Amino acid sequence: MPQNIPLQQLPNQNFTITFDNVRYDITLRTIESGMMFSTVIRDGITLIQNTRCMPITGILPYRYLEAGYGNFYWDTNLEYPDYTKFGTTHFLLFMTGAELENLRNG
Repeated sequence: MPQNIPLQQLPNQNFTITFDNVRYDITLRTIESGMMFSTVIRDGITLIQNTRCMPITGILPYRYLEAGYGNFYWDTNLEYPDYTKFGTTHFLLFMTGAELENLRNG
């Protein structure tokens, strides 16, 4: 079951979260147009940097970046992530590698 990551209703934030002894440092930035960008560092290795946040799509855009650990997804009712809606209708979720494989294999 995907895990909800609590976010603050702030345009720019960074936080650390751990899943299965794997540390993720995540930075979310919003620019003037309202578009949001993310940086994800796993155990000290930068996986993506300043990548545009998109609805439905995994934050890590390629399976090889998941490396069996998992991926983050926006649940936003098909809207672009908007920090003013965090915790109400926009959520950041984490799915483990096993959950993603089960989903992909039906």
